[in-house]
Amino acid sequence: RSLADDARRLLTDGPLPVAFVGPDGRIEAASTSFEEITRVAAGSPLPDGLAESSFQRDERHFEIVSWPADGGRVLFLRETTEIVRMEDQVWEQQAHLSKVYN
Repeated sequence: RSLADDARRLLTDGPLPVAFVGPDGRIEAASTSFEEITRVAAGSPLPDGLAESSFQRDERHFEIVSWPADGGRVLFLRETTEIVRMEDQVWEQQAHLSKVYN
């Protein structure tokens, strides 16, 4: 039994947006939530956009966390929508303040 086998078992039944990407770049196993968020099913090649450190799907923002595992990688999606929204508000307030005090 390998780490990849254990990961596959955990992935397919778990609620977290997680996937195992094999050495060939194909998604070998993915949780339902990962497939729903990324719109990419297990067995498909990993799209270029998901190889980045973050991506946006509709109005939601995600950070991609990756760990090496058994020649491939385990990918975990962490939603950062609220953080991005707060950063935007800070920039808007800064712009407003600079207009008021200049």
